[in-house]
This record gives sequence, structure tokens and C-alpha cells, in this order.
Amino acid sequence: MADEQLLSLRDDVALLESRQITLLQKLSDNPPPLWKDLADAMQCLQAADTAEETENALRRMEELIQVGCGAVRIQREVWEEVREVTQEKTKTAAAEWKRLHELQAVLTVEQAMLLVHTIMAAAKEIVTDRAQLQKLYERTAILLPPEGS
Repeated sequence: MADEQLLSLRDDVALLESRQITLLQKLSDNPPPLWKDLADAMQCLQAADTAEETENALRRMEELIQVGCGAVRIQREVWEEVREVTQEKTKTAAAEWKRLHELQAVLTVEQAMLLVHTIMAAAKEIVTDRAQLQKLYERTAILLPPEGS
């Protein structure tokens, strides 16, 4: 099939899938701080006996809150982009599917199975070596989907 537009649609879908993976990795790389860390900092603040301990505990809490706010902002932005990329990928994949149908480049399972059976019948007529024919049948059976799927 020498349809350049179809090939570019497949490339576009692959590119969008790659972007989704990158975005999801960005989510993993920017988790919000654990509430346990903030609770620990609060306990340190409550247990503080000196001004220095109080200041350190407050500084730690402020640091955790800033990191948390940054992570929430990043998570919100990334999820928005994931949503946009997913919508774009859906549109592109739908356009590719429509194009495949227009090119009549889609086979039903029944059509594909009929093709395989026709080829196997032709092989049975042409291949005279029973051992080779048996190997062909076995290899073909491996390539076919299981019955009922």
C-alpha cells in the first residue's frame, strides 16, 4: 500500500502515543510530597522547645507546602496535556480507520480465515512432501488466533 497519507497518520498516532508515555512518566517524576512528611514536620513543630527548633520545623513545613503546590500545578498541567493528547490521538486513529475503510484495506476475520484456508488448499495441491506440508500446517496453526477469539 503506497498511501503516504495513511503512513503519516500511523506515524502521527505513534508520535502521540510516545508523547502520552512521556507525560505519564512526568507524572511519576513529580509526585506530591507524602502527607506523612508534613505530619512529621507538624509533630516537630509541636514538640519544639526552642525558637531554633520552631523555626526549623516551620521552614520544613513551608518547604513541603511549596513542593506540594508545585507538584499539584505540574500534575494539573500534565493531566490537561494527557487529556488533549488522548483526544488528538483518538481523532487521528479514527481518521486512519476511516481511511483504511475507504481504501478497502480492512479484512474481516472471516475473510482472513478464508484466505488462509485457500492458501493452505493451494499448498496441499503443490507441496508433495508430506513432512514439509505438515510443517507448513503446524507453523500456520501457530500464527492463527485461537479458535473462538
